[in-house]
Amino acid sequence: ERPMYFNYNGVWTGGHVVMGLVGPGSSYVFAEGTCRPNFDTYFCILNPGDYDADITITYMKGDGTTVTQQMTVPRHSRSTVNVRSKLGQGDDAAHDFSTKVECTNGQKIIVERPMYFNYKGIWTGGHDVMGTSWSNSFFAEGTCRPGFDTYICIYTRLFGHDSSSVTITYMKGDGTTETQVVPVGNSRKTIRVKDVLGEGDDAAHDFSFKVEAQQPTTSEQRNVNVNIYDEMFDRKSVV
Repeated sequence: ERPMYFNYNGVWTGGHVVMGLVGPGSSYVFAEGTCRPNFDTYFCILNPGDYDADITITYMKGDGTTVTQQMTVPRHSRSTVNVRSKLGQGDDAAHDFSTKVECTNGQKIIVERPMYFNYKGIWTGGHDVMGTSWSNSFFAEGTCRPGFDTYICIYTRLFGHDSSSVTITYMKGDGTTETQVVPVGNSRKTIRVKDVLGEGDDAAHDFSFKVEAQQPTTSEQRNVNVNIYDEMFDRKSVV
């Protein structure tokens, strides 16, 4: 894994960490991304191969529209994409996005997505993930205690369908469960868990959860990529 610590632009401090991948691939998807004020999203693309890589980036925005971007990453090199330079900035759903990054000429690549932020003007930091293409996801950590905001970012890529849904099952620290069905289309969805479970300083507001794609009624493939980020501050309040 690779921890990093930073003073981003001299104003936002923090750290992030990712696990390495076992090898390069041709396509990656990311559920989380935003160009809202006080958020900076990047894609770092490595081409370890002997030939240049032709890259297509597809942004699936929160308003249901898409934007594509083409670029070339030279052999044995890394390129960085500042998403705001392509999508601009705005405080609306059109500036939230999920992303697919793919190489179209047969080369294998590695992609990760660092983000830096000043959350609500009070919490600064960053987080980072490698891309994935898993269908169902499990998460052990999550809390709705005071001073914590947990989000679930969902991207569903559909083939031949305009709508679908995912089921989120929250398994709480008091032994109870709660289920949420989220309708999704070919766009990005954001769930603020406190809007579902409320807030409280007790075990009933700590949770693990799983996110599952609803089984299709036809043979078309459906892939769900879920990425969670929770900005953890004042850890003593949950010990």
